[in-house]
Amino acid sequence: MSVFRTAYVYVRNTFAGVLKETDEGYSFRISEAFALHTKVITNRTCILNEPFYDDTRLFVFSEATHIEPEIIKRFLVSPMKPVEESIFSLGTK
Repeated sequence: MSVFRTAYVYVRNTFAGVLKETDEGYSFRISEAFALHTKVITNRTCILNEPFYDDTRLFVFSEATHIEPEIIKRFLVSPMKPVEESIFSLGTK
């Protein structure tokens, strides 16, 4: 996989993660955000079924649904549950 561009994403001057443009599309690494103790806002609804999903860390939205800015603001300023170290070993052997 080739990486064409990399963007470092900040929300209100707080690092939120890395967005990469690859030959397969765009990628935002959830594990990078967790390692940096940052929250994630995504439209990838499949994350709702993952063992690492926690609504204090991940805000999942549907592109078809209008989201009030106040809801996102509350998510960003609310306390975040710490990530358990075992999450980083998911999918590894």
